[in-house]
Amino acid sequence: MLSQTPGRTPAEKAGPRQELVAVVKEDTSDLPENAVLLWCARRLVRMARAYCLRNAIWRHGERFMRVQALRRLLDRILKHPNLQAVGALHHHMTTPTYCFQFEKRYRHIWDAYVRIRRQDHAIDDVWRWQGHLWGTTARLILGSLFLDAREWDERHASTVYFHAEGPCGDWTTGPSSPGPFDSSLGPCFILDLRRKVSREQADALQVPAQVLATGADWVLCWPRSKALCPVWTVLDGISAGRTPRELPDLKALRHKMKELRASTGWNWQGWILHALPEHDPQSVEWILGRKPIYVLQLPAGLHTHWGDLSAGLDLTLEELDDR
Repeated sequence: MLSQTPGRTPAEKAGPRQELVAVVKEDTSDLPENAVLLWCARRLVRMARAYCLRNAIWRHGERFMRVQALRRLLDRILKHPNLQAVGALHHHMTTPTYCFQFEKRYRHIWDAYVRIRRQDHAIDDVWRWQGHLWGTTARLILGSLFLDAREWDERHASTVYFHAEGPCGDWTTGPSSPGPFDSSLGPCFILDLRRKVSREQADALQVPAQVLATGADWVLCWPRSKALCPVWTVLDGISAGRTPRELPDLKALRHKMKELRASTGWNWQGWILHALPEHDPQSVEWILGRKPIYVLQLPAGLHTHWGDLSAGLDLTLEELDDR
């Protein structure tokens, strides 16, 4: 600042170069508050359109007409000339700025922003729990496939148990893996990689340590045949516009499987169980691609597709037995 510059007169303060530096204020609309405004407006427009599509039968109702009026108002705000130079909101804000706290109009915008963010967190939490439930469902599917369709004998059958739900989105007690099962490749053990006991089981079965770093949900292990089959579970939410866990990079997984097969001396074959909760194709679809990764898309009504599931398991066992 000029007052903090040494010297008594402007000439002395200008120094030997006789130059003074000052702050020039310019009016601009490219502010964080306006970026939040546009972000909220775009989200509310999408929500209004979705509401109108879902409730088109009530298009003459008062609430429907109010939602349409809100959408038209938001469209006019998004097209306002003074807001065209505002940049995108690259990072979400966690604390309100001075303008959001003490400016009356922007305080309403911040309240709407907080409500939308809380709704997003609630939806994400629901999807995370659906992912947990799909993982448990996939375990039941494989267990039923082994016992009913394949008629594998379980050496130590366990009783029915129930999960205890924790407050933070995790099970308070981990599930006990079924098995071992007597199969054509020898005893089949199931290692649940979501539990700490998996490392102890892997050490007891002399399974390669690399299996714990695959990111899979569990692993089917045949120690006698030195065969491993990591299993990933993926829940797809196309209609909701969200994919809590997208399909892994198949090319990278195939390359990693080949590296593990060469470095460990074990035969690796991967499964990806991809759930399509809102689609109901006529049959189970196997996306074979190139081994050693197979993707299985599972629709509703699995009880009618045990033959397809059993055929996919036969294909995997043939690949694992081919050394």
